[in-house]
Parts: sequence; structure tokens; C-alpha cells
Amino acid sequence: MTNPRRVNIRRIASFPDHAGGALALAWAANGVTLAAADARSVHLWDAEKGMKLSDLFGPTEDITSLTWSPDGLWLAASAGRTIWLWGPGGVRRIASPYGSIIAIDWSPDGRFLAWAGRGMEDPAVHLWDVAANQEVVTLAGVDAPLTAIGWSPDGQMIAATADDGIVRGWTGQSVDPLLRLRGHQDAAWSLSWSPDGRMLATGGLDGKISIWDIAARSELRELHGHANWVYAVAWSPDGRAVASASGDPDSNDRSLRIWDPLRGVEIGRVEPAHASLIHAVAWSFDSIHLATASQDERVSIWEVTG
Repeated sequence: MTNPRRVNIRRIASFPDHAGGALALAWAANGVTLAAADARSVHLWDAEKGMKLSDLFGPTEDITSLTWSPDGLWLAASAGRTIWLWGPGGVRRIASPYGSIIAIDWSPDGRFLAWAGRGMEDPAVHLWDVAANQEVVTLAGVDAPLTAIGWSPDGQMIAATADDGIVRGWTGQSVDPLLRLRGHQDAAWSLSWSPDGRMLATGGLDGKISIWDIAARSELRELHGHANWVYAVAWSPDGRAVASASGDPDSNDRSLRIWDPLRGVEIGRVEPAHASLIHAVAWSFDSIHLATASQDERVSIWEVTG
């Protein structure tokens, strides 16, 4: 058996100015513009030049999630019961009639926004037709608070993690989950699809990362190394790596780790990567640059090579 490859991880930029903690991240389609949210605003950064481009204001409650439209024209943020959209012509808002929102994601074709309700007041995923400005379907069948959602790369399935540790999946036409994956012993907190849509990575408060085979509906392997909560996972666009970050406020593990998901081994680590827990991790489209957002009020840009 050959030794697994190792990667070098180097911090190339650090952006402060995220009052109350940097909470969410999203790269624009150009691979250069990075959106980072704190409690009440979104900051746009030029990752190549290391400079702030602009600040976006409007939300009056904590921002929980960010997502760019595939064409890079619109940026959406969830805060309280509202989705804020900044783009051509100004600002739009979508108000949830059901309750607060924990996570959002744009469909790969740009037609729909999916959002997950927060807590047991709305344990469902809602699909919103952006052009028609109306909801088209509610995806239910969940009896636990949802924590994260993500469209498959082909747009055929929406996966969600939940507080009961079960990973669920729906098609756009299914009302109840067609997919239920059991493997986490505590809340499943984050997810990321492989670029080919065949696998899913999930991180949980049980300290492990699970790699799932979607067609077989089974867990391929477990990745262990974090001391406690795995608060964020992200699959690289080239499919070769999964990044994970720790978020347990009571643990000394504030690490950023890079994994080979096929071999199931760690291939790189920065420990600690931040001075406090890490809320989010996101790859740029070049699979070289990686962003992390932390409660220490900073966003870091990392170069991953090897």
C-alpha cells in the first residue's frame, strides 16, 4: 500500500471586522469574491487582493447561512424569518410564513432557493421559485430540528442533517424523505456533496465525519481525529479532498483538517487554525484556496497544495 499524499496548508490572508464572530461563508462564481457574514451584516472580500469590497446591511437578526446564485448575480442570506437577496437592482426579501430559518441553498440551475426551518417550529425544507416569487413544495417527514441543507450537484436531491443524527434526502417531487442515513451518535451538523453527486460528507457533534454512498444508502467510511464537534465540512470541487473544522467551545480542538475521502485518512492539519471555534469552511472553485470563519471574528484564507 502506498503512503497517502500529504498537503501543505498555508494561511495567506486574514480578514478581521466580523463583529460577534464570523458565522457563514460563500464563494461567488468568479472564485475571487468571498462573502462572509457576522451577526448583522455581510462583508464582501477580494480574496486575491486581500481587501474588502463592500458591506451589505439589512438583517436585524443573526445571519445563519449564505449562498450565491450559480450565475454570481445574487447573494442570499437567512436571518430570523427572512431571506435577504442582494443583486441587480437592489435588495429583495422573502419572508417565511412558518418561522425562523437555519439554512439556505440555491439550486444548481438557479431556479429555486431551498430553506430549512429552525427548531421544531418548522422542521421542514421549503422550495421557493425565485422567478415566480412563490413556494412550490414543502419537504417534510422530519421529527427533529434541522441543522444544514445542500442540493446535489445535478439538482435531483436535497440532503439535510438534523439534531437526531439522521441524514435525510428528498427529490423535488417527494414530500417525505426518500433517503434516511443513520450513523452519527449525536447531532449531525454539516454536510457537503461530492462533485459527482455520488457521495455525501457529514460532520457531527459526535466528533466524526461520515462519508456516505448515496446509491447504496450506506456509510462508506468514518473519519476520526477531531476531539469533539465537527461544525463544518466541505468537499473540494476537484473531488480529491474534504476539509473539516472544529467548533466545540469547550474543547481545545480548533483545528482545520484536510482528508483524503477515498482512503479515509487525514492528509493535512492546522491546529489551532483560529483563536476560537470555527463556524464554517468553504473551498474556492480552484480547489486550492480555502476559507474558514471563526468566532474569533476573523476569516482566514488558506492555500492548500500538494
